[in-house]
Amino acid sequence: MAAFRKESHDDEDDYWSGKSKKKGNMFDDDVSVEQAEQMARTKVLLKANDFDEETDTINWDGSNVAVTNTSSITPSVSIQPASVTSSYSKSSERLSGSSSNISLQEVVSNSAPKAQSSNDRAKMAEEIRFLQRSLERAKESGTTKLSVNDTVRCMITGEPFSLEVYRSREEKLELLDRAIKTHDGNAIITIVLFLQRTIKPSIFNLELQKRPVAVNQYINYLKYHYDFEALVDLLGFLGRSEEAAMFKYKQAINTSDPGVKIKNLKTCHRAHFLTEQGLSHNTSMLEEHISLLERQRPIEDADAKDEQEGKVQIFKTYPRKSSIINMSVITTLYYCCFYHAGLSENSLASPAAIKRDYKLTDKQFMWIALSARSRLKQWTGIEELFMTKGWFGGTKSKAAIGFDRVCEVLYKTSAPLDILSKYLRMVDNTERRIALAKKMKCHDIVVDTYVAMKDRAELTEYAKKMTPHSREAYYAQDALKSSYLSRCVVGASLEEPEEEDDARSTSSSLALFNKEGCYEIVGTLKDREAPKPDFAKEIIQFENKDQLYEHLVECDVLVYDITEDPDQIDEAVWAVSEIHSDLDKIEKPKMFILISSVMTWAKSKPLDPDDPEIPFTEDDYRRRKPHPNNKEHISAEKTVIKMGKTNKAKLVTYVVASGLTYGAEENIFHYLFKSAWHNAPQLLCFGNGQNVIPTIHIKDLAGVIQNIADSRPKVRYLIAKDDAQNTLEEIVKAVSQNLGTGKVKMITKEEALLSKDIEQSDFDQLLVNLRMDAVNVKENMRVNWAAETGLVENIQQIIKEYKDSRRLQPLRVCVLGPPASGKSTVVQQLCEFYKLHHIKIKDVVDEAMDNLTATARRADSEDQEDDDGKAQDAQDLIDRINEGKDQTTGRLEDQHVIQFFKDKLLSMSCQNQGFILDGFPKTIEQAKDLFASEDDEEPEEAAKAGSYNKLLMPEFVFNLEATDDFLHNRVMNLPESVVHGTHNTEEGLIRRLDQYRSINNEDETVLNYFDEIEFHPEKVDVNKDDSHMMKDTVEKLKKIIGAPRNYGPTAEELEEMKRVEEEARLKQEAEERQERERREAEESALRKQRQEEWTQRLNEVKREEYELLEAQSIPLRNYLMKHVMPTLTQGLIDCCKTRPDDPIDALAEYLFQNNPQVD
Repeated sequence: MAAFRKESHDDEDDYWSGKSKKKGNMFDDDVSVEQAEQMARTKVLLKANDFDEETDTINWDGSNVAVTNTSSITPSVSIQPASVTSSYSKSSERLSGSSSNISLQEVVSNSAPKAQSSNDRAKMAEEIRFLQRSLERAKESGTTKLSVNDTVRCMITGEPFSLEVYRSREEKLELLDRAIKTHDGNAIITIVLFLQRTIKPSIFNLELQKRPVAVNQYINYLKYHYDFEALVDLLGFLGRSEEAAMFKYKQAINTSDPGVKIKNLKTCHRAHFLTEQGLSHNTSMLEEHISLLERQRPIEDADAKDEQEGKVQIFKTYPRKSSIINMSVITTLYYCCFYHAGLSENSLASPAAIKRDYKLTDKQFMWIALSARSRLKQWTGIEELFMTKGWFGGTKSKAAIGFDRVCEVLYKTSAPLDILSKYLRMVDNTERRIALAKKMKCHDIVVDTYVAMKDRAELTEYAKKMTPHSREAYYAQDALKSSYLSRCVVGASLEEPEEEDDARSTSSSLALFNKEGCYEIVGTLKDREAPKPDFAKEIIQFENKDQLYEHLVECDVLVYDITEDPDQIDEAVWAVSEIHSDLDKIEKPKMFILISSVMTWAKSKPLDPDDPEIPFTEDDYRRRKPHPNNKEHISAEKTVIKMGKTNKAKLVTYVVASGLTYGAEENIFHYLFKSAWHNAPQLLCFGNGQNVIPTIHIKDLAGVIQNIADSRPKVRYLIAKDDAQNTLEEIVKAVSQNLGTGKVKMITKEEALLSKDIEQSDFDQLLVNLRMDAVNVKENMRVNWAAETGLVENIQQIIKEYKDSRRLQPLRVCVLGPPASGKSTVVQQLCEFYKLHHIKIKDVVDEAMDNLTATARRADSEDQEDDDGKAQDAQDLIDRINEGKDQTTGRLEDQHVIQFFKDKLLSMSCQNQGFILDGFPKTIEQAKDLFASEDDEEPEEAAKAGSYNKLLMPEFVFNLEATDDFLHNRVMNLPESVVHGTHNTEEGLIRRLDQYRSINNEDETVLNYFDEIEFHPEKVDVNKDDSHMMKDTVEKLKKIIGAPRNYGPTAEELEEMKRVEEEARLKQEAEERQERERREAEESALRKQRQEEWTQRLNEVKREEYELLEAQSIPLRNYLMKHVMPTLTQGLIDCCKTRPDDPIDALAEYLFQNNPQVD
């Protein structure tokens, strides 16, 4: 035990022996009341080794402690991590002791009865004597001075000891050194605290500095007890200023109030960081911390206010999850990029200002800003992050983090495919671009990259992996077929084809993308804003003809096409004339090829009037007569031929009279293909349709140009056409029968001119009547013909090219799901958006039965010449259907339903635009029968083999999934007007739902059929779709299906859209005007109300002020009336009587003489 007293041992002996002259009770220890209270608070425990096991020990404050086993009592010393505390110091009041709060007086008073007997008093006296003996023994044991080693041992073993007996500094330091040698933390810290209390601070710090072990123990003790003031002073004395500064920094930030934190940090910065050279780096970081907090406070206050008021939309859409206070610089930048992206640099919340003030790198800023804008779905604003100024004042796109990382960020935030494709094209590394494009399913980028790399083999392999008949698959196939001349090897047409391999001979002049020696295409575009084609090396951009000429003289072969754009006629003539005039300056020989039109032969007279079927050839070109609208063309032909005759070694010229071109996207015949594809009831044929039209496939024309460039033929004027002599009527019928309804209507030339779909020049070409033969092309050129026999003979191939080139592939979709899941609602909206045919069971059956009935009626009519027995067959089928209904209680047999569906889906309308199956097929058997390949006899074998009818198989299969409870609730909430007369009643739903679940269980469902043939259905959960007309589900399906495959809106639809937009704009303007007028009226009324309130308050203030002045003037008036006015009144009366010369002076004199206060 330790009793902190400074009296000598002699005084203590006198006291305990009764020699002391001081008076006191048995608990008096020659201390003052204050000292006694201090000792009582220390709660130092006594150890009573000589007491019985059932006795009690007490503290110095008189409270008792129950001890059952005195041998286990130890001083109150606890060991904590990184600190040691002891009850033998003034700091021990922080530690808990094993003491009770019940004092001895309370025990005596509570246990003593009000009327004590003699036995009770004797018992109490005995207890008092026992306690006195206990105190005496404790006193004797506490005042015994032990050796240093024994004291340290007692401290370690928990035996009683006293440090107060060590008076000199040497003894105390010896204690400390001994404790250090024992490596006991409790002993070391106990002695250190004793030294800290009993010696001067300067000596304490000096001696402590010499003992690193003690220093570390003391520092840990101060850390654990959060005594940062003492810790900082100690570290400063020890020369550990950096550590002291960091502890002061931790103390400064240990508050949640940002204002207090900023104040503490500034104090810490001023007191500890500015004065230390070694903390310069930390000083700048602390300054940035203070600056960041000072920036965050106003931003947080303003944003919290805006969020609470609900005036800013972004806080409504994206509520804040936490305060910006105490966020890092990067997190603050993200916050400001998210909520304050559009602010200027002079604003505190501006992301650009944060980047500037905190010296963030471009990579850090771009990564954070891109992440924030991507989360906000601000795809159009992302481009601003990459715009930088070029050397010559222009702008270019540059990403500090690389566009591959940009694409990864956009992909994680579900950016649209067009946005991903845009930035994937900017990835420089082609391998990285291809890998990312494949991962993000941007198939167009993969295809375009392979084309740019000229890697035809890889593109072919990649095209095989695409979904058949998908838009991407057609795009890849189109890329493999496009750019004829750019894939032609120079001189390839001069080589003899290999007869052994027909497939190879047909493409011997076409190189793979990665083969060298091909023609490099450089040219101009009619639409200068159009993107550069992949096959072109360069697109010439020029402001004047001088700039164009500089590019022309660099080319070896010049090709001008004057068949479509009349403006090209003058440019072609100018170009050949300029080159001809500069032949002396030109070193390399040039070839000029002019592609003209057979319309320069339109008015030529027949070679033999008696035999008009004799065709014209190249030898007859001097006899040609042009159409009146093509006189400029023949003039250009003559000029080109003339320029090539002067210096054939330097300039050779050719004129190619091309037939009307067809193929690819179509040109002159496009109106026919477009009308047929749109399911026009009949195609129009102008005149009698017997005029013969010279035609040539566009690829065959390119083959002729290739041969001219390779072989430099001697004939300068050539006719380019196929072998066909088709009339206009034959062409129209071929298109109608293979793409439309098969019907043709003859109209007069005058009626044709009224059509908006055809121009005058096209009309003239369609009415031309020429029989021509391309003798030189057939005999002297090796052309890999695409359609040598003409358009009519190759109509199927031409239609496929037309659909592929214009992205008009039919879109086939199937939407399945349980009853009342919203299939028809979704399908109807998809059909309207994609302009597809909505295929429902009832509509298909009704339409088929109506057609059968109409066909069967012809059996009774007299006109049956062209019927071919169809009427009788229709009647027989109707009879079989009726017999089947009788056997199946009115239900149509599946075989008839399947056949009706096949007929409908194979119709031209469905094969042109596409269709969406609404809830059919319902079972696996129906699916197998419907989609079975025509070449397979058994549907089961076809399904197992993975074969199917490619014209009928849907590209996308969706299954709308919903729980039974959801479907019940949906039907129950339908209005009565909607439910009446339908099967969407509660009973009907239960019956249909049970039937659906029975045929679509886990083991057997129609979806399994699609999985078996690798057409995996998309499962769409509609349980959570509570949007109007299931808009959310529709948008989800649109995103999966992709862009429409059609011509887009018609002229009428565009006009309607424009009208709707205009009405919406006018409506919005009217609403805004009404809202503005309402606000102005409210502001005016509020202003008037406030003006009235202000006027009322002003009058009230004036009244109160007047009343106050009146109240304040009453004493003064009373004083004047009593002491001034009587004398003043008498003086005035006296002046009136005497009438002095100076009444003022007389009145003053009177007042002075009669002043009652003047004696």
